[in-house]
Parts: sequence; C-alpha cells; structure tokens
Amino acid sequence: MPFEPVSIVIPSWNGAAILRPTLRKLGELEGEFEVLVVDHGRLNRDTEALLAEFSSDSRFRYHGLDEQLGFAGAVNHGTEKAAHRLVAAICNDVLVERDWLPELLRAYAQRSAGGKHPVLTSLVTRPGFETALSSRYNIWGRIVDTGTAIPADSYVPFFPDGSAFLFDKSFYGVPFDSDYFLYQEDVSFGWRAWLMGESVCLVPASRALNADGGTTRRTPHLTAYFTERNRWLNYFCFLSFWNLLRLLPALGLDNDIKFLAGTNRWAKLKAWCWLCMHPLVVLRKRARIQALRKRGDGEIFLLLTSRYVAGNGVLNKIFRFYFAIVGIKFGP
Repeated sequence: MPFEPVSIVIPSWNGAAILRPTLRKLGELEGEFEVLVVDHGRLNRDTEALLAEFSSDSRFRYHGLDEQLGFAGAVNHGTEKAAHRLVAAICNDVLVERDWLPELLRAYAQRSAGGKHPVLTSLVTRPGFETALSSRYNIWGRIVDTGTAIPADSYVPFFPDGSAFLFDKSFYGVPFDSDYFLYQEDVSFGWRAWLMGESVCLVPASRALNADGGTTRRTPHLTAYFTERNRWLNYFCFLSFWNLLRLLPALGLDNDIKFLAGTNRWAKLKAWCWLCMHPLVVLRKRARIQALRKRGDGEIFLLLTSRYVAGNGVLNKIFRFYFAIVGIKFGP
C-alpha cells in the first residue's frame, strides 16, 4: 500500500564523520520522503561537503546554521522547514534498517484511525546491550529495570526515543520547547502527548541502531546542567499544583542523594539557580502546557514507576510507603 510522504529531520553538530553512514542507510530506503540535515553551531563546512556527495539525490537537503541550537532547537528548525505533514526525527548517528520507515508509516496508518495523533517511536538498540523492554521511566527522571520483561507489542513507553520517532506536525507543531536545548526534551514531548489525550507507541518492527557517536560527551557540564534543569521544568510545567506538592518530598530527597554523591554538583546548583531566577518564564511555560490538558495526572502516573533503583532495596520500600500514604499510584 502507498504511504504518505515523510520529512526526515537529522540534527547535526559538526558531526560529518558519524553522519555519513546514517545518510547512506537512508539513501537505501524506498518511498516518498525528504531528508533535512540541520547542521547547527557549525565550525566548518564538513557537513555541507558531505551533503554535496548526495547532490544527485534530490531528496537530501542541507540547512547550515552558525547558531548553536541544541538538539531540541535543531529538530524544531527542521520541522518548520519540512515539506510534509509527517515528520520523522533521528539522531545523526542512527543507522536505520530497510523497513524502518515503512513499518513506522504502517503503524501510523493503523493507530491514527478515528482522528488520533499518536507519537511513534522505533525500537532502537545500542552497542553493548539489548533494548531493555523490562525498563520503565520513573518519577525521578531515570530509566530503571523493573525486573519484569514486557512483550514488545504491548510495551507502552512514556516518551519517544529521541533517536528515532515520528509525529504529525500539523497537530503538535514543533515537538520540543527549544529552551530545553538538549536532554529531557523527548520526555517533555511524550508527557505533552499523554496530557493532550494522545499516546506514545512503540513500533517493534521499525528498528534502528544508535551507533552512539556521543557528540554531547564533549560537554559533560552542560549535559548535567540541562538534564537537571529540564527535569524540574517538566515537573513544574506538567504536574498539577496538588500533585507537585505531594511529590516534592520524594523529588527533594532524590536531589539530596545525588548532591551528596558528589557528581556534577556545580552544574546542579547552576540549574536550580536558573529555576529560582526565572519564575515568570516557568509560569508562562506551565500556563501553556496546562491549557492543553485533557488527561489527569492519575492516568499518566500509571505509565511511570515508583521504583527508585533496580531490585527491592530500602529506598524502594521507603518510597512505595510514602506514595501509598499520600495516595499516588504508579505503574509496576
């Protein structure tokens, strides 16, 4: 069956060296699509020169920007320039399989029946370990192994894997808040979809490999800063006021544990200072998000786990007891 045309957006930060195999894999795909490479924060013209190698294929387009947009801003820029309603975003170090796009589109055609607008995410593997379908996203912003394997066909992710996902830009607009820059922006997008009464769906037959070029490893301080700041932005924007109050003791204890652990303390302090110094920015973001609400927090909490770490340690028992006392029910 013929599928709808798709715009494939690839953000790249001076990543020509790891982008070449990604483009070659995309060139092997069949169907109607365009590929937009957003080369942002460029320090040279290596990526532009790489795209010139694909100039004979009109499906490939290059967008060079001197401004550093971050992953979120670069995907948004590509989405705005995209010619098609459906947009698939992938990282510049992702190698897609031949059926990656057809399987996404086949699933979208099925799941969008009845006026729905699901966000679809591919089954992405990474070197060194298998995709953990026993893992769940916890309320503290981490992925933990729950110890119970879930069949791929019934696995419900809380947010799309930022390495490879598809959405309808005519419904969602740009997927991310560009202020997030990088990290937690995919969580924000998934949370927004669920809040709006939509869904995030895993498509097991749409497979890709994240070769893990690790461009963000160049900036460990910024990685820690944005991860912490954006995690708290998600809490302040998406949770109801009452649930935010009930969760604060657990979220705060997590902060204390991580701070005492001594990793990236300065980055975390900087993140908390930003939040304290920009209350109006946070409130404006919250107002925009809450205006979209069609689903209560109670339903969304069932997609998350209260498991703090793998196993059944003391902290897991403490937090389970606390959530039972305050009346918050999470998933397994």
